[in-house]
Amino acid sequence: MEYKLVRKEIETIANADSSDIDWLFCYVLSTKRSNLSTKLVIEKKEHKKLKKYAKKLSKGVPISHIIGNVDFCGCKIGVNKKVLSPRAETEELADLLIKNIGDTSCNVLDLCTGSGAIAIAVAKNSNAKVTGTDISGKALKMAKKNASVNNVQIKFIKSDMLKRVWGLFDYIVCNPPYISKLDERIDKNVRKYEPKLALFAKDNGYYYYKILAEQIKFYMLKGSKLYLEVGIDMAQNVAEMFKDYSNVQIVKDLEGIDRFVIVTK
Repeated sequence: MEYKLVRKEIETIANADSSDIDWLFCYVLSTKRSNLSTKLVIEKKEHKKLKKYAKKLSKGVPISHIIGNVDFCGCKIGVNKKVLSPRAETEELADLLIKNIGDTSCNVLDLCTGSGAIAIAVAKNSNAKVTGTDISGKALKMAKKNASVNNVQIKFIKSDMLKRVWGLFDYIVCNPPYISKLDERIDKNVRKYEPKLALFAKDNGYYYYKILAEQIKFYMLKGSKLYLEVGIDMAQNVAEMFKDYSNVQIVKDLEGIDRFVIVTK
């Protein structure tokens, strides 16, 4: 069948974002996104797979779960139902950190590492020595696999936040669970397909920020920086928790939302 005809059919079945449709075709056709415009014919077996996966998309299954991986700062990050699929804003957080590190040698701690996306991106794009932690053993299993696929060395620790972490770090980054279970803005498919352990936090989403505000200073050198991703309308409150530090900066994401809090000791 002609690519254009199949494309229209799949778009109708999936009822999903065009970018998700692109990645679905790339996955099934084993081609780059830039090559899709040159595709003329879809084989019968490829057509069958596309329809199968399009039906999953229509039910809200994340494209990352269908494909099994996402691109994150140029790294191939495998995902499954036990880890949160990295978001675009988290990629922005990693990019901010990488640019700040530059070509210096330093120690970086990635708390709540999940799939290992941030830790791997930092290790891949800097000279940093990286440690990643997570409370979930299943998430760490995926993170270790992703580190191997991307050919980077990372020390992974199974830890509930800082309980099993020792040492001082130049940079600490954390994208913790920050959604309140009462938040009705969360898409039902996110609740259904993403791991609840990586999404929800007590105290209206502030639980893990409170832990960091109390404990993180013991893991930071003078001048060390803490990079945090926060939920919508949370930045000011989180920044206030670190008011006694030498500098606290709120940074907007590409959508203009106050999304990151950067704390300097």
